[in-house]
Amino acid sequence: MIIPNATISPDFNIDELTEGKLDGNGVFDKLMKTFELHLEREYNKQRIRGTDYANAYIGLINNALNQVSNYALEKSKLPLELQLLEAQIHKTATDTIVATKQGGLIDAQIHKEMAQTEMLHLEMEYKFPKELALIDEQIANMKAEIALKEYELKYIKPIQLALQEKELALREKQLQISEKELGIKEQQLALARYEFEVKAPAEVRSINAQADLYNQKVGTEKAQTDASVIGKGSVID
Repeated sequence: MIIPNATISPDFNIDELTEGKLDGNGVFDKLMKTFELHLEREYNKQRIRGTDYANAYIGLINNALNQVSNYALEKSKLPLELQLLEAQIHKTATDTIVATKQGGLIDAQIHKEMAQTEMLHLEMEYKFPKELALIDEQIANMKAEIALKEYELKYIKPIQLALQEKELALREKQLQISEKELGIKEQQLALARYEFEVKAPAEVRSINAQADLYNQKVGTEKAQTDASVIGKGSVID
């Protein structure tokens, strides 16, 4: 049976249910016509009478209303269900494509991890032993340096410190000697100044006096031996 005004739409179309008249073409109208024909046949055959007819009619109306309501609800959901189904189909196709790409990515990741594992294996076999040997050598050098520092600190540094202390004491003694030498030099300078300023002039005057006295004596002796010679400064002059 083709129902007029029937369309697939999420909007509720009341014309599909009933046209509001007894000879309408809506779903409810058609169902009620069918129910009435059945009731009329049963009534004419005297299978239902009186209140049974009324109860049967009311029951058929309720049944028709339920069916029409379910029809309307299911029909209004149909476009959404179709859209949902289409979206699910699209999602399934997309998931398939994504899964395929992810499979490729997983394969690439597996190859990458295998290459990294191989690289790590090579490093563990060749690179790491060399690095460990180098680290061991560096540790040995550090231990040797530490031992040398400890030896210097325990033996050489005390000797150097003792030498420095002796050198300091020697310098202090040299300073004391220098101070004494400075005192002696000052005394010698004072003595030299005394000899230059006092003693030397006195000696010069004494020598000059002795020279004058000697000259006088020589002149006197010449005058005594030679009357014609009377020396200047002699006692005869």
